[in-house]
Amino acid sequence: MMNDNIRNEINYILNNFSSEIINNFEKMLENKKITLESETFDLIDEGIPSSDVKYFESLLNQKKFQSTGEIIISLKLLREIKELERNIFTSTKLVCTRPDILSKGTDETDLVINEMLGNARKSITILGYLMTDGDEIKTIFEMIKNNPKIMDLKIRFIFDKVDEEQTLGKKYRSVKEIIRDNWDDDMPFPEIYTYNRKKSSLHAKVVIIDSKEIFSTSANMSERAIQRNFEVGIKHKGKPASNAEKIIDELIEKQWFERK
Repeated sequence: MMNDNIRNEINYILNNFSSEIINNFEKMLENKKITLESETFDLIDEGIPSSDVKYFESLLNQKKFQSTGEIIISLKLLREIKELERNIFTSTKLVCTRPDILSKGTDETDLVINEMLGNARKSITILGYLMTDGDEIKTIFEMIKNNPKIMDLKIRFIFDKVDEEQTLGKKYRSVKEIIRDNWDDDMPFPEIYTYNRKKSSLHAKVVIIDSKEIFSTSANMSERAIQRNFEVGIKHKGKPASNAEKIIDELIEKQWFERK
C-alpha cells in the first residue's frame, strides 16, 4: 500500500508534467526499457529531460516498490482518482441568489435557470411549490419558448395545487393561469401536473434537463426568490438527474402527480 510520501511524489509528477511525458514513462516501464535498477543516464537516454529526471528516478527504488508493475498501477490509480475529483468539481456547482454579495465559485440562480432552459434538447421538468407573476418569471418562459428545439421538447410543470390562487405576502393567480398566459398558441402546450396529496405539500424546487442535469434549490419560481432573497442550490450533471426523473415518472404513474 502506498504511504503518504510515495503518494505525494506521484501526485507531484501528475500535477507538474504533461500527459505525454507521463505516458512515455509508463510505456518505458511496461516495455522493460526502464527497471528498478536503471540509472539517471538510462532515463535521459530514453527521452526524459535531464532537468526532470530526478522526479521519475525517485520512483525507481526497491524500498518503495517491489516491481515496475507496482509503479504503473500506482500511476494509473492516482491519475484516475485525480480525474474523478476533477469531474466531480466541474459537474457540481453551488448556485445562489445573493443580493449585493459577490462570491467566487458560485453562480446566480436566474442565470443558471435560464442557461439550463436554453440548452435543453429533449426535455424540461420543473417542480415547484409556487410560481408568481413578474419580469423574472416572464424571462424564464421566454428562454423556454426561444429554445431552438421548442417544438420537440417534452416540457412538464409539476407544482403544488396548480389550480388554486396562491399567497406569498399577497395574492397571485394560480400556477396554471400563469403558465397559460406566458405560452404561445402556436407551440405544443406543456404538461401540467398538480400534487395530489391532501395532508402534505409538494415543497421541492427542482429543474431537470434532458435527464442529464439537475438543479435543486431553495428558491421558488418567484421574483423575490430569484432576485431579492438569499437562496442556495446545487446544480449537478450526472446520474442523479436521471434518478430524479425516474422518481417523478413513478409518482405520476401512482397518481401522486395528477395531470391537469
